[in-house]
Amino acid sequence: MKTFSFPPVRVVLFSACVVFLTSGVAAASTAPFPVLTDLGLLPAGIGSRANAVSANGKVVVGQGWDATYAPWIFRWTDEAGMVGLNGVAIQGSANALNFDGSVIVGGTGSNGAQQAFRWDALSGVQSLGDLGGTHSIAWGVSADGSVVVGEANDGAALRRAFRWTAALGMHDLGSLSVGGSSVASAISNDGAVIVGSAAATGGTRAFRWEGGTMVDLGTLPGSTSSGAFAVNADGNVVVGSSNLAAFRWTAASGMQDLGSLGGMMSSANGVSADGSVVVGTSTLVDDSSRAYRWTAATGMTNLGLLTGGSFSEATGVSADGNVVVGTADNSQGERAFIWKRSAAGLAPIQDLGNLQTSVIRSANASTDLLAMQGRRARLLVEQHCLPGAAQRYCLSADGAVSTSESVADGRQRIGQLGAGRRLNAQVSMGLNVAWVETDGRHGDGHEDRAHGLGLWAAYQQHADTGTGWLADLGASLSTGESRFQRGEHDTDVQIASSQVAIKATAQRLAVGYGVAVGDSRLVPELALTHVQGAHRGFEERNVALPLNIEDARSEQTYATATLRGSLPVDPQLTLTAALAMDVLLNEDAPVFQGQSDIPGLDQFEVRSPLRQRQLVPSATAGSRYALSPASSVAAQVHARASTFHEQRPVLGVQVQYRYAF
Repeated sequence: MKTFSFPPVRVVLFSACVVFLTSGVAAASTAPFPVLTDLGLLPAGIGSRANAVSANGKVVVGQGWDATYAPWIFRWTDEAGMVGLNGVAIQGSANALNFDGSVIVGGTGSNGAQQAFRWDALSGVQSLGDLGGTHSIAWGVSADGSVVVGEANDGAALRRAFRWTAALGMHDLGSLSVGGSSVASAISNDGAVIVGSAAATGGTRAFRWEGGTMVDLGTLPGSTSSGAFAVNADGNVVVGSSNLAAFRWTAASGMQDLGSLGGMMSSANGVSADGSVVVGTSTLVDDSSRAYRWTAATGMTNLGLLTGGSFSEATGVSADGNVVVGTADNSQGERAFIWKRSAAGLAPIQDLGNLQTSVIRSANASTDLLAMQGRRARLLVEQHCLPGAAQRYCLSADGAVSTSESVADGRQRIGQLGAGRRLNAQVSMGLNVAWVETDGRHGDGHEDRAHGLGLWAAYQQHADTGTGWLADLGASLSTGESRFQRGEHDTDVQIASSQVAIKATAQRLAVGYGVAVGDSRLVPELALTHVQGAHRGFEERNVALPLNIEDARSEQTYATATLRGSLPVDPQLTLTAALAMDVLLNEDAPVFQGQSDIPGLDQFEVRSPLRQRQLVPSATAGSRYALSPASSVAAQVHARASTFHEQRPVLGVQVQYRYAF
């Protein structure tokens, strides 16, 4: 079974020094679509290329280059990463693998003197020999790994298609003319049918080989040559091109011209498992190339272009015929694309690399929104409206504006009401209620609204002076409605908008000691805070390739050292300041996980690359002005390092009115 359609390989650049690799889809495969994933590099490697993926999507093979540009075979799995075959460095290229990836075939050595090989974990690398020449290479393998096909030079240095089995070794499939060349390019699932191209009288012909017989599939009327590029699961449907025209061949109907999109050229590069869907490339009247999808009912359907692009080319199709992959260009250069049939109608082709990026952006947004909700939950238990020593009740109203960590021009506005009641000379308790509005975005996340409730209890050894031992205990809940706009910042990705509820809880225990220094008061404090965040799962709708996201959770534990100070300037005005350092003791980062039809993400678990700071310093400075013995107003400015290394520091201002009686 050949696990890619012609042309076999495309490489997509994803950012500096990171390569995302794609391979086409086996026409005979039962896998729904190809794999797209960051495969990394071999040790001391400078580049890599994926040539094939197993039908179950678990194994990728290809070649990586060292500093001298020598090619080295690699095998990639999610568990082991990119490694050599059995841990051994072997020059050459791995070109195809069987259904579950347990058998790999290709060629070892340099391009001028390669030898076809077959590998499995038990036998290791096994040379398949040659046909008397110095060069052979394998291009395809059956689903169970027992049959290998490719090409080899014979003693006269003529290229010949071969079929290999353990029992018979390498067998020359012959040609369609005496002394002619041939190449085997694809194989059916059971290994019984092989297709390719062979020299014949008058030109090259597509062939179908079965049971020892190579059959000339002929040409379309007016053509002189043809070539077969793919075969369906049971070997009964062959596709390719005849001169400049795409064809679909069956024994019953012969070679059928699939037409074009108005231009002079078309080629069929892939076929679905049942043979009913064909994909490839055709030119328009202006000779520009377009990817197409063909069925008997619709004929050739133009799949379009990426934004600003000039061409597109379909190279593979899923087993059910509903997913097409290929290559197109846009402003970023040559890109892999994916198209999926949509019940709502024809969807646009999408940039396959940017689709992967859009999921990472959503993971970032999930992590950022959870962290932001956690910070609000912490604020609800850190601020207290404490009645004075001779007062029973305290009421406060706060308003604050701060910059966003994620977006340069983002703003966050918080309103908070607080209440406190003194139970006795040393103990008070109270609550805070807050609501939030934002006009900033968090990657692909938008917060619509948020609100929260916090409860606290405080101990003051000497409430009249604020000195001696101080302690407080609190718990809070902050909730909000947010939208994930996946694809909003990615070119050629359908935007998927989803509403999701996010919540966070916080529990805090703090102990401090107030010290009078002249007229001022200093309070060193140590606090321990545990924060838990969660957002519900959601399912994207109205897009061709939706994500189905599961619930996500996060946890952090912080130790915070704070030094607060106050200095009365006169009977009415008091200056205040505080320095604090958050220390992240423990973190259970959220996992953005779920299912999708995006290649490589049928089942996925993505952790955001955002890196949380272990130390987060902050500072505040302000003043409080007494309007009367019972009321006062206060204002302060604050600055805090960002929660994540990749983000901006937070600057803000807060005002408060307080009434105690």
